[in-house]
Amino acid sequence: MAGKNELIAYDDASRSSPALTAQVKQELTREIVRHHLRFAQKHPEKTDLTDTKLVKALVLEYLEGCERDGRTPTKEGIALSLGLTNRWLNKFQLAHPESPTSLFLEQVRELLGSIIQDSVNAGTAHPIQGIFVLKNLGLGYVDKLEVTPTEPLDPLANLDANEARKRLTEAIPDDD
Repeated sequence: MAGKNELIAYDDASRSSPALTAQVKQELTREIVRHHLRFAQKHPEKTDLTDTKLVKALVLEYLEGCERDGRTPTKEGIALSLGLTNRWLNKFQLAHPESPTSLFLEQVRELLGSIIQDSVNAGTAHPIQGIFVLKNLGLGYVDKLEVTPTEPLDPLANLDANEARKRLTEAIPDDD
């Protein structure tokens, strides 16, 4: 079983983690849940988002806890550490885009994006997971739909007038 500080690295060739035993998966899940519960239980009441100083202190505490526990910080984890939901944070930022707290949370979002990018580059996060997280953070990573215009097909374009008339006449049903 993996120890508390034992790393499970990605295989460079396949970019996937080695097979984990059910017991190791269970223990990793327990550690993840304990990490999040620690922050949820510490601040179960909704934080006043107009108190930017408190928001900064709680977010910093969460980020330091992630670093200590070896966990990748998330926007959802930040919301949880503030006693809120991600949806609540988004609503606040939409309603108060220029508030000091919203500007700070925008910086934190950029920080999370940078952490994800560096984690993918270091091989500690799966690239596909990184893409989805970056898209969900709203940092400008979006699927780009490319449409290539084509010339309309004209089946009569290469026919002389008489041949075109004949084909059109044959294609129109009689009024019988």
